[in-house]
Amino acid sequence: MNKINSPFISIIIPVYNAAHYLPQTLDSVLQQTEQNFEILILDDYSIDDSFLIAQNYAHLYPQVHCWQNPTNLGVAKTRNRGVKKAQGEWIAFLDADDQWKPTKLAQQRQVMLENSTAQFIFTEATFCDQKGQIIDYHLSVPKFINYHKLLKQNKIPCSSVLIAKSLLVSHPLPDGDGFHEDYATWLAILKTGVVAQGVQLPLIIYRLDKTSKSGNKIKSISMTYRTYRQSGLSVVHTLYYLTWYLFKNSIKYFKLMTKLMKGKLKSEAA
Repeated sequence: MNKINSPFISIIIPVYNAAHYLPQTLDSVLQQTEQNFEILILDDYSIDDSFLIAQNYAHLYPQVHCWQNPTNLGVAKTRNRGVKKAQGEWIAFLDADDQWKPTKLAQQRQVMLENSTAQFIFTEATFCDQKGQIIDYHLSVPKFINYHKLLKQNKIPCSSVLIAKSLLVSHPLPDGDGFHEDYATWLAILKTGVVAQGVQLPLIIYRLDKTSKSGNKIKSISMTYRTYRQSGLSVVHTLYYLTWYLFKNSIKYFKLMTKLMKGKLKSEAA
C-alpha cells in the first residue's frame, strides 16, 4: 500500500462533559470525504453522558473506538494516551466541541501528495458561538510557519492539525494546567527544524467558550508567558515575544468580537 496516497489517520478526541456537542463532532468526522481513518474517543472521567454516547457510536461504527480514563487525567495526558493507542502513522486532534468541514482531511492529504516531506499540516478556522451560530470571521494562516514565526503568535488551532505520529512520540504534550500544552508542543516540534504547512481554507469550526482556559483573556496571557518559559525562553525573550502575542491577539480578538456583536444584533433585529 502507498502510505502517502492512502494515509491511515488516527483521530484522537479527548472528551470531558461534552455530551451536548459530541454527536455533532463525531458526525463531522464520519462525513469526511477522506475515509481512511480510525476514531479514538478518550473520555476523561466525565460525569455526564459523554461516555455513553461514545459507546453508542463505537457500537454503530467499526472505525470508532472508545475508552474511559480511570480518573480525571487532564487533556494533555488524555491526548498522550490516545497517541499511544493510535494505529495510524498520522495523528489528528479534535476537541469534543469543535467540528470539521467535510473536506478537511482530503485537503490535508493533498498537501501530502504535493510534498512528500510534509510532517505537520494545519488549517484555517472559522468560529461559532456556544449555540452553534457561525460567526462571520475566520482565522487566516500562512502557507508555512517556522519556530520563530510561531513564537509571535500561535496560528495553529489544535483541532486543525494533522501530524506525523513519530513527532508526537518524540514530543508528547507536557502535562500541567499553567500553560498552553498544545502551543508548547508545536514550539518543541518546530524548534527541531520542522516547518508546519498551512492549508489556507477554514476547514474547522472552533466553538468559542468564555469559560475555557483560552476564553479567559487575563488567564490566557499568564499561560502564554508560562508556555514561553516552559519552552526554554529566557525572561527577556519571553517578554519580547509576549509583546508580539498581545499585539497580534488583540487585533484578532477585536475583529472576532466585532463580528460576534454584529451577528447578535442581526439576530435580535430578525
